[in-house]
Amino acid sequence: MARKFALGVAVLVVASPFITAPIAVANDPLPRVPPGFAIHPFATIGGAPTSLAFGPPGSGLENTLFVTDLVAGTVSTIDASAPVGTPPEVFAEGFSSPVGVMVDAGGRVFVADVEGTKDAPFGTRTYGRVTRVEDTDGDGTGETSAVVLKDLPNGRHNTNGMAIGPDGSLYVTNGNSTDDGVEGGAAEVEPWSGSVVRVDPNATDVSLADLTERDALVAEGMRNLYDIAFSPVDPTTLFIPTNGTDDARTDAEAAEDPAMQALEDSDDLLYATDIDDTVTIVDPVTGEEFTEPVIDDFGFPSCLYNEAKRGNLEPYDNPNAAVIAQFGPCPVDTVVRPVSSFGLHVSADGLAFQTSDAWGPAYTNDLFVTEFGNFFGTEVTGHEVIRVELDETGTEVLRQSEFVSGVVPLDAAFGPDGSMFVADLAGVIYRVVKVADVPTGATVTMTGLQFVPPVVAVTQGSSVTWVNDETLGVPHNATAQQSVTRDGVGTGGFATPTFGPGESASVVMQTPGAFRYICTVHPNMQGVVSVVPSGG
Repeated sequence: MARKFALGVAVLVVASPFITAPIAVANDPLPRVPPGFAIHPFATIGGAPTSLAFGPPGSGLENTLFVTDLVAGTVSTIDASAPVGTPPEVFAEGFSSPVGVMVDAGGRVFVADVEGTKDAPFGTRTYGRVTRVEDTDGDGTGETSAVVLKDLPNGRHNTNGMAIGPDGSLYVTNGNSTDDGVEGGAAEVEPWSGSVVRVDPNATDVSLADLTERDALVAEGMRNLYDIAFSPVDPTTLFIPTNGTDDARTDAEAAEDPAMQALEDSDDLLYATDIDDTVTIVDPVTGEEFTEPVIDDFGFPSCLYNEAKRGNLEPYDNPNAAVIAQFGPCPVDTVVRPVSSFGLHVSADGLAFQTSDAWGPAYTNDLFVTEFGNFFGTEVTGHEVIRVELDETGTEVLRQSEFVSGVVPLDAAFGPDGSMFVADLAGVIYRVVKVADVPTGATVTMTGLQFVPPVVAVTQGSSVTWVNDETLGVPHNATAQQSVTRDGVGTGGFATPTFGPGESASVVMQTPGAFRYICTVHPNMQGVVSVVPSGG
């Protein structure tokens, strides 16, 4: 039996690799990417990064990476104009469980968060909300905030990713309440649980209960949807990854409770919906014609998918009789089909389109999906970033393949230079580049008993120079006791002499891998050198 890890309202405790990780990292290999690409640590977050976003062109924040931290309840910024990120600076704080961040063209930052349990229009339950934060004086910190949308009923899964649509509306994912429709949480609220909704991004303190389905509902009938992204080819097509149920029990568990036999696993899916799709309706009395929006219903909880078990990607009735009794049978003939499946338990979460030609035309407009994965049972799956290749219309999936492995990713984003940034829940943000984009040298300053920057990346055969600029007047060195190659094989490290203020030392990095190092005089000083193989 395998279970995905669910991001709920509980706070996670994740240790920073720069505080607790030992220098020997034989069990901490650098993640793998295809030939011709390189991946290196870009920045570290003390807690658990859950969502990434860059300011769009024209916002003035194109090189600013915004990161939500689930543990600290913050949104931080990192200057991404250099190959290695600056230390994160808090932009906004005081959130409960921030798992979504987005920046609009005006530089306003939208944060998806959990309101907590309260008595609201849909009963006493957990609700989500979206807050708008603005940096009004340009000092890099959000001074004003206002709730845009509140009272989003969920519970088991949260209010997560967001996007600005071609119509200027703010599109928001809202998680559902339960595991399979009835088990594991408060009652589902049709049609809002497991849906995508839209709202005016300029609105303030709007309750979902005050909006109509016609105006606010975009798509429904999904389970644990985490992110959304509009197609760069057809901007009216919205892609949505969802996570299927993880309810199947072992034979022993089912034998103890016959009701458990009715619980079944379901595939993690990729959906696409046309936000402009309409239907013409004729009034049977007056004969007057008018249009209504088509709101795609993807069938959960009545419909499940299990390609491995059924041999196809066709929907079928949820075998839990309580679900069918409450929600009705799966409308197999009419339910909107997914465009692709990722299989069972992988936890398909973040989405990002490569809209630039930085990686060449073969990658332009490809969709990348982060698979957070599971941690339990014998079927450990996910923990990678998947490349999804689409046809020339940007709507049909041609093929999908592993692109990054060896990570625990919740989200990905592309910077203005075309680099991919991946948020690993362990507290590291990785950067994926073409090999030619990795710098051929780096300088690290020793000051304030810190290595600045703490993480650098260079190509194999390049030099890293450490400069002692310590105002405290003490000597330092840079010593790596062990490194790790891309295949996870431990190799020898490196060591500079110990040298005083105003002096420097250099090391030529001949061995590919991720080198964690310290100053042996001041062991709390820790850093990383990522050496990218010259052949990619």
